[in-house]
Formats: sequence, structure tokens, C-alpha cells
Amino acid sequence: MADKKLIERNLKFTDKYIYLSIKRGNIIDGDCTCCDNCGKIIANIVNVVRNSDKKHFYIGTDCAETLSKAKVLFNNGQATDFYVDMYALSMVNRFVTQYNKTPELVDINTFKAEIIVTELKDGKVKTKEYSCYMNDLKTFQPNIYNRLTN
Repeated sequence: MADKKLIERNLKFTDKYIYLSIKRGNIIDGDCTCCDNCGKIIANIVNVVRNSDKKHFYIGTDCAETLSKAKVLFNNGQATDFYVDMYALSMVNRFVTQYNKTPELVDINTFKAEIIVTELKDGKVKTKEYSCYMNDLKTFQPNIYNRLTN
């Protein structure tokens, strides 16, 4: 299977970009923007800075992955890592989606928030777990974090 073709848009592959952070917005609340790379409306917003002139850009996660695969997106040398943050954001997004459906099922301990959903399907009991670390929840969904801790 051939690799997906990388398409260069506004952020050129000849430049280098430093990953700074990622955040989840909410289109309904107006907490979104347009991607500086492709122009699409985005709610998962990645902040990068161009190395040559230190200009900041806000791009979507798909465009950030494209820059990473083009080998022009680099981590900032600090505690953040693009792929680790992408994974954590994905876990938080899954948890929050389920939380919005079943807030009464949340169980919180010192480090994690969990929702365990049990359902009967085709005569079999199926269990699904949705969890994320509280620190990640605080970072990516502070409003939900505050709701659960207050």
C-alpha cells in the first residue's frame, strides 16, 4: 500500500516549524478558528511557530501530522511532545464525548477519570471503558475538569 501523498499548502515544507501546544476548542461555543495552513474551520488547534521568523500559526491536527510526516515539524525540547499530546487529546475527547452522554457514570480517583459502560448486545454483556488522566483533562478540557472537581 502506497503512502499517502503529502500536500503542501500555506506552510511550506522548506521551512521548519516548532510544536508548542495543542488545545481542543468547541465550534458550538465559538472556540474555534480557521487553519492557517489549509483554511478549514478547526476545533482541535495546534500552535506552531516558524523557526526562521518566529511567526506563530494555528493549524489543525491533520495539517500538523502532514508537517510531521514531511519532517518539518519538531518538538520544542520541553516537556511537550506532539504525538504524546495527540494521544492524550484523543483520550480526553473520547472521555468527554461519553461524559456528555452519561455524566452520572463518572468515577474519579487521584489520577484518572473513568466511565465504564455495560450493555447487552446480541445476548452478550459488553463493557467499554472511557478514561483519561485528570492532568490531561485539566489541560485540554478545563471546563469539564472544573465541573468534576468542584
